[in-house]
Amino acid sequence: MRLYLRWNEWKFKLISMSMLALSPFPLMMSFLDLMPFMLGASLSTIMFIGSLSYRRRSENYRIGRKVEEQVEQILRACLPPSALLISDMKITYGNIDFLILGEDQILILEVKAGKLKGKRLENTHKQVQRQIQEMKEIYPEKHVRALVINTTSKSFYYKDLKIISIKELCHEVLGLLHTA
Repeated sequence: MRLYLRWNEWKFKLISMSMLALSPFPLMMSFLDLMPFMLGASLSTIMFIGSLSYRRRSENYRIGRKVEEQVEQILRACLPPSALLISDMKITYGNIDFLILGEDQILILEVKAGKLKGKRLENTHKQVQRQIQEMKEIYPEKHVRALVINTTSKSFYYKDLKIISIKELCHEVLGLLHTA
């Protein structure tokens, strides 16, 4: 289901563990001379810091996957039978986390775990605008709308995009599906 996220999670864990395991070797091998020692110490430090970075990214993928699974459970419980839920739809520039096809409209749901502000909020807005544009090209006869589900904030608007909390998910989605 979320195979891509799981693969990235494991890929980053594997890289992190191997970099962490290999980081002392350049240091141990360079005791013969001072110059190789300095080079080995630098390489060890870089590998250790890199392993921490990959570990953090792996954790972010894991959290994101869990939040998307939680959102999917909520949507499956509250959507009417006439609505079709598609998860993790691949498009030209990335993917759409959830796509809900109603009778005369399409609802795009983008899930973001963690704080959504600053550059990350601006990038999310651009991502959703691209998603809306692509869906309008594919389904020109349908009305396309989008929501961002965020785990850490209350509802707010950023430009023309509404960001909601998971608690408000069913209410917002059902409200949008019943208005054209």
